[in-house]
Amino acid sequence: MAISQHADLAKDATAAAPARNDAIPHVKILISYIGLLCLGKSDFEAIEAFRHDPYFAEALAVDQVPSAITLRQRLDTHAAAFMAPIVEASIAFLQRMMKMRALARELLNDWNTFWVVLDHPELPLTNNKAERALRHWVIARPIGMGTRATQGTSAFAHLASIIETCRKRAVSLWPSLAEVIRQRRQGLQAPPLPSPAI
Repeated sequence: MAISQHADLAKDATAAAPARNDAIPHVKILISYIGLLCLGKSDFEAIEAFRHDPYFAEALAVDQVPSAITLRQRLDTHAAAFMAPIVEASIAFLQRMMKMRALARELLNDWNTFWVVLDHPELPLTNNKAERALRHWVIARPIGMGTRATQGTSAFAHLASIIETCRKRAVSLWPSLAEVIRQRRQGLQAPPLPSPAI
């Protein structure tokens, strides 16, 4: 059951009300009753119909379903002690679900991008090359103490992009950079990056 997978209900319930070693663990009592509530049944006697139902036990991930008498006695005895663990488990479960919902929303928003490589087989399946190209710039950032202004950050990023592009295209950086500076000083539009060397 999801709530027991994403929360420490078993440990918290045992800590709140220690049980005998030979007794059914508290967590199985609680999960069995939660299963009943999910089926729209709140009376303890309703558990008897599911005690030997393999699907009910499998769905709740329990190997032992308590009897109605055990369920009533345990919940009547420890109802107050169980309240805090149940609330904590519910909060933990909902928080986990919110994170999963955010991930699902992100995947749906980017769904079309997952299949671009099928339409364009020339594109790589991963961005490993881009990650490797950025690696030495990332290492250089703390060594050089970074930049102090937004303009410096923008200039650094643009220069890094130009340098890596020239390297990938096997063309000389300095003539290209000199030409950009020359034209910009004349108030002209910066020329495009050079085409790959043949």
